[in-house]
Amino acid sequence: MTVLIVLALLGAAAVHLIWALGLNWPIRHEALLAKAVVRAKGITRMPPRWASFLVFLALLVAVALVSAQASWIKTPIPDAVLNVGCWGMILVFTLRGLAGYLPVWRRQIEPRFDHLNLRFYSPLCLFIALGTAML
Repeated sequence: MTVLIVLALLGAAAVHLIWALGLNWPIRHEALLAKAVVRAKGITRMPPRWASFLVFLALLVAVALVSAQASWIKTPIPDAVLNVGCWGMILVFTLRGLAGYLPVWRRQIEPRFDHLNLRFYSPLCLFIALGTAML
């Protein structure tokens, strides 16, 4: 389970790093990419590169938290602090995952994003949250 969680987080981190570097991937047309990966209705451009870089860094922190919680890495961080960090991460991924299914959220997003969100983004967030909670 831990391997899958770490791989999912690293994959998401890699994609955000690609966007932070200014590359339009996996869709080369910026407006179409933005509509697929950003929830804002009517979006035509990708968010600023620094925003993608911050998400990249946050995902790396999540990888470190999961790895430390699974005892894959040693850390000087006290267990209580590590637990709070993990539960904070679980809360964020749970809220993001559940939000993707709420009608109020779905009315305010791009149709292309909604399609991908229902099939991939929200389930992935819930998987990461549940898997981390089970560590």
